[in-house]
Amino acid sequence: MKFSGETKLLLALALFAALGAGFLVLTSRPPAPPAPERDVTQAAFDAVLKNAAHTRGPADAPAVLVEFADFECPACRRAHATVLKELGKGAPVRFVYRHFPFEGQHPMALPAAVASEAAARQGKFWEMYDALFDGERTKLDEAFIERAARKVGLDMARFRKDREDPTLAAAVRADQRLGTEQGVDQTPTFFLRDAEGKVSQVVGRDALSRLLAEKKLLPPGGASGSRPEAPPGPP
Repeated sequence: MKFSGETKLLLALALFAALGAGFLVLTSRPPAPPAPERDVTQAAFDAVLKNAAHTRGPADAPAVLVEFADFECPACRRAHATVLKELGKGAPVRFVYRHFPFEGQHPMALPAAVASEAAARQGKFWEMYDALFDGERTKLDEAFIERAARKVGLDMARFRKDREDPTLAAAVRADQRLGTEQGVDQTPTFFLRDAEGKVSQVVGRDALSRLLAEKKLLPPGGASGSRPEAPPGPP
């Protein structure tokens, strides 16, 4: 079938309009909400807790919170700056940190995680953890990592040498594999075992804040941040 030049032009315009409408629908669609709270088996919680290298808070605390996070993840920084600093002010909580760097989207996530492990060799993991998640940070790069290491008082020669040790990157990847095995695919993801032994999993600052408030693990009016939460980390 042959079409006149005018008909071809009209068909092309109609196709362009249809494609444009489809693009508007896709781009105006609101982002998918974070995964809802879900119950987790005790066996799964035991797996994420087993042999944890980095814990703080009372060892015998009735509640235990495990975080899988990425130092370059904006949502992880938000959770650190607002909710996690309030942890334990409502009731004792044992806090455990696990690495989950999204290397494809966050090229500095793995180097920062390795830097925190190098700091751990000098007994300063938590100081480096806080420094890397500094709310005033404008960019996570090598210069910032070096400044953070000096800020927490590390032996810089030893720190630089330890960062080259492949066993540190292997430890980070072991955490990441563990998280993947337990269904972690966004950051920050949290596993909480409350005082009654119930285990829950949530994603993001706001969901964590609600869960901790419900369990009375935050002080009255516990922080959730005044600004909207940044989207969870990839995907």
